[in-house]
Amino acid sequence: MGNVTNEANWAAQERLRFIERCAWWRGVVNRKDLVAVFGVSMAQASADIQKYVEQNAGSMVYDVKGKKYDGVAGMKCVYGEPDMKQACQMWLGDGRYVSVMDVLPLRMPTATVTRRVIMAVLRGLKVRVQYDSLSGSRSAWREILPVRVVNSGLRYHVRAWCFTRGDWRDFVLSRMRDAEMPMACTEVPPVDEAWEKMVEIVVQPHSELTTEQQDGVAHDFAMKKGKLRLQVRAALEVYVRAHLGLKTAEGDALPLLEEVEKWIVRGVSEREREFFDGWKQLLLTAHRLIPSTAQISFSHLRRCERARRHAPMSPYLSTDQRRQTCLRSMWLEANHHQASRPRPSRIRRRLTPLLAVRRGSRTVSGLILGGNGPSR
Repeated sequence: MGNVTNEANWAAQERLRFIERCAWWRGVVNRKDLVAVFGVSMAQASADIQKYVEQNAGSMVYDVKGKKYDGVAGMKCVYGEPDMKQACQMWLGDGRYVSVMDVLPLRMPTATVTRRVIMAVLRGLKVRVQYDSLSGSRSAWREILPVRVVNSGLRYHVRAWCFTRGDWRDFVLSRMRDAEMPMACTEVPPVDEAWEKMVEIVVQPHSELTTEQQDGVAHDFAMKKGKLRLQVRAALEVYVRAHLGLKTAEGDALPLLEEVEKWIVRGVSEREREFFDGWKQLLLTAHRLIPSTAQISFSHLRRCERARRHAPMSPYLSTDQRRQTCLRSMWLEANHHQASRPRPSRIRRRLTPLLAVRRGSRTVSGLILGGNGPSR
């Protein structure tokens, strides 16, 4: 009896969703993808793909020669709307996805403070926190009743009733130095009017932009008829305005930081740029001689490029060594295709001039093709 995919099973649904994401984002899916990610058998992978084809007919076509399924141009998803963030995490995790948030400080309190504040929110308790206020005394203890946590995009806030000030306020979690264990609260705070009040912010492209630039901004923000309408709680209006670069109701607030100086900590020298251009020429020439090495050679080129970007001055990975790694991989790959590989003498004649490295006034051969492959 063949393998059957039970679409009601949670694990089966995850595999079907994975098939859809592969066909949508990569444009291709095969059985090996499912085997590598979920550890299922080849037979089960075939059953999963067939089940998805039945559910979403016309979304994929089978490539007999490549033994894979290709997503069509007009493909529609049946397992939820595709998510850009998910695509970046799944497919671009090898250095092709970069987030500015990874550079910025996390701005989070200790785990103990976070635990006690979240506990108070969940159980409706009050808690005493040691808070650094920019408008009041530094590191003062306050008794608050937190009711919800707000993510402003750059940091976390706690919306809470402050018994010390007698008002609803936002407390930045990263400014809490310490917190006591939550305790029962017998007082009932008044209604948070700023939270219950909704305001609508209407924005449009700046009037000083050209017509073409205004059209680009309108498309970027998905504006309708040249305007963008945002409904937001009054308590969160200041954060929305900060994200959009708009002035607040009270005017521009005093910035928390100021730039002191800027340094270029890493760059690309002319010598490194010359070597990298040589890599490209080398790989293109090798591809013409040995077509079967196209994928592995350009893959090495990308890895060498990332290595050069992250550690261009590293003494442990010289430019010559990177080029040698590229050539060695192409040579070994060619040994698996003896029938299609040209004579070694022809490869040597064509590649050796490209491997010359100019050092000072001398020109030496950086890499030489030996009988068993490249060597120094």
